[in-house]
Amino acid sequence: MATEFDIKAEIPENVLRDFYNALDGYKTQLGNSPAVALRRGVIAFIKSLRARTPRSAKQAPLRDIRPYTGPGPHYITPKSGNFKGRALHRFSIKRRGGSDTVYRIQPAESRKDAQARHGQYKKWGLAKKSWGWFMQSLFQRGNPEQGGRDAKITPDMVEAIPLKEIVTGDNPHAEVTLINKLDYMRDILPDFALADAMVSATRSIREQLRKGCVKAKRTFESGK
Repeated sequence: MATEFDIKAEIPENVLRDFYNALDGYKTQLGNSPAVALRRGVIAFIKSLRARTPRSAKQAPLRDIRPYTGPGPHYITPKSGNFKGRALHRFSIKRRGGSDTVYRIQPAESRKDAQARHGQYKKWGLAKKSWGWFMQSLFQRGNPEQGGRDAKITPDMVEAIPLKEIVTGDNPHAEVTLINKLDYMRDILPDFALADAMVSATRSIREQLRKGCVKAKRTFESGK
């Protein structure tokens, strides 16, 4: 296989085979180099992954908000502000994030009140943004994904080794490495979703091949 594409997930062999064959079509049908073929294939796959990655809610769901039952006071009475002199229950608000899941303890009148005043996610939208980061970093393509103001992509979340073409030796090929380190990505994007994304990317590539062949035929027939 002149254009290498490896993914660490349980994707059916026939799905992988169809994707590889579609990638080869860039070279055999359109005359693209291995590097161009890989670049186009990776872009199609990332677009499909991004489309299937759910965007997180902007605030914690009620199921993640519970009355605090741990050590220390369960109620506090503010000495100032809108709730001055009123006993407020303390609530445990779960912040989901894989191994980084934390709990914030905040006072409120009720679960609904805790959700409204303390349940906002600062970093909502990171998962979708991570795919956009690859597109921008590797290929200078793709519109920036919307998300929370504090949803910044940092090197500990993603890693990319730029595309390179090896033209010497017996196996000329192109390589690119993308590593998504968000530890909850497998929870929100399981293997079947990755397989679906690859099937969708394969369809997209085949449509590009069809259009490319039609265009080449018209150009040949017109003599231009």
